[in-house]
Amino acid sequence: MIATLYERVSCARNEEELYGAVTIKHRKGQPFNFAKLEEKPLPLVEHPLPSPPAPRLRTFQEPPPSPGQNP
Repeated sequence: MIATLYERVSCARNEEELYGAVTIKHRKGQPFNFAKLEEKPLPLVEHPLPSPPAPRLRTFQEPPPSPGQNP
């Protein structure tokens, strides 16, 4: 006997639903227990977004004099 289980998984980040299938082959002489096939989902771990790099400090430079000005 071959059993196919369909599972719906919701992605919390973008509220997208994903579907998957698991196929299990039954061994003769052993009871088929669907409860053993259920797995607990991994806990969702929030990862903070990386912080943007700090702005670079620029040293002030006077603009060059325009060609028509006398210093």
